[in-house]
Amino acid sequence: MIYSKIVGTGSYFPERILTNEDLTKIVDTNDQWIVERTGIRTRHICAENETSEDLGCFAAQKALEDSGLSPSDISGVIFLTFTPKFRVPSAAVYLQNKLGLPNCFAFDLNSACTGFIQGISVASDMISTGKYKNILVASGEKLTSVTNWKDRSTCILFGDAGGAVVLQASDAPGLRSYNMHSDGSYSELLHINDDQVLTMKGNEVFKVAVKSMGDAAEQAIRDAGLTLDDIDIMIPHQANIRIMQAVAKRVNLSMDKVMQNIERRGNTSSSTIPTALDEGIKTGRIKRGDNILFAAFAGGFTWAGALLTY
Repeated sequence: MIYSKIVGTGSYFPERILTNEDLTKIVDTNDQWIVERTGIRTRHICAENETSEDLGCFAAQKALEDSGLSPSDISGVIFLTFTPKFRVPSAAVYLQNKLGLPNCFAFDLNSACTGFIQGISVASDMISTGKYKNILVASGEKLTSVTNWKDRSTCILFGDAGGAVVLQASDAPGLRSYNMHSDGSYSELLHINDDQVLTMKGNEVFKVAVKSMGDAAEQAIRDAGLTLDDIDIMIPHQANIRIMQAVAKRVNLSMDKVMQNIERRGNTSSSTIPTALDEGIKTGRIKRGDNILFAAFAGGFTWAGALLTY
């Protein structure tokens, strides 16, 4: 059987940092109110000319360097974004050209915050066929391009970032299990409206998100044939600290086993999990052989869980 393993990771954050104090000059809010409700203190904001494609490309370059592979080794690119600069061509094609990746497939996947889990799941299944050996999965999200800066309940949440991993064919299990779900009947609770800004009914989203992410995480453990004791670290989508704490409690996992970067980065949609993963690896918190539990939830609604041995 052909499995897939992560052989390279990378992340990128724009230079500009937006603090909670900065936000008090835009909307009626304060640092304590934001921190208590979200856990966020700072977030990175794109320069006007930076795009989601740029964010993903910078992260992908780092992941490719980290993997030790050359551009000609990459079989394909899956790009995760719901904030592309153009509808056509795809962001993935932009990245393929920018990185000089010859003769590989390239396509976008839009599932917002659930995108990373879906992206590595699709890539892993493609690798398992034996047709593809190395697939680059990159995310780039410029959430500030769809943020309503007059809505204090949402503008405090979002930042911009890119994250990436390189998946490679392996004889040993890497991605051990995944599950993906959706329910379009909830779409009006979290969506981009006709004015092209993100709207969210936070309290209603919270309830569904906690249950859905918890269920997906537990299913991922069961499907992998493991138990909670086998989990070394959990990386949930960094939506807000209250959701992350509630999911950890629902799964019965201590918060000291939960990887977090939301305090410094904010909610960066599909980029939250790969950037937290990259940080965990680069700082030594995540080591080879560790079992990592992923869970995410997004507008749609969509949600997913996965279990990967690094």
